[in-house]
Amino acid sequence: MSCPNNNKIFDGMLFKSGLIDNSLSDADKAYQRRRVYYTICILIRLTIAGLVLQLKDKEFMPYLLAIISIYPIISLGFYRTEDNQWWSNKFQLAIAIALLIASVLIIFKIIPTYIPALILFISVFGGVFQSLLIPSC
Repeated sequence: MSCPNNNKIFDGMLFKSGLIDNSLSDADKAYQRRRVYYTICILIRLTIAGLVLQLKDKEFMPYLLAIISIYPIISLGFYRTEDNQWWSNKFQLAIAIALLIASVLIIFKIIPTYIPALILFISVFGGVFQSLLIPSC
């Protein structure tokens, strides 16, 4: 039986990479999935948020963030509308929209350049908090 709180695309990447052994029981797969999420995924996301903070005053940063934020807006807004995952897809869609809006406002020099990093840190900690509330299986 498939777990309703897992992203099939992400799980496929975890199985192909060998981070999760697909031949294990569902309980063991859930344990490995949590281990990967709470170590690798969170560290990568914190690193990205920190990198955005370090490069916040670079002229290219708001343009790059605006372009990058369009993908999750399209993906989460139109193609992956289910809301069962480690974190709320609606929350991550709101984060992507906020990131796009913040990037545009930075380009027009309306808000400070640290705001996108703040949004990304909120995304990480909000995702961790949500992952504690959403059952894993």
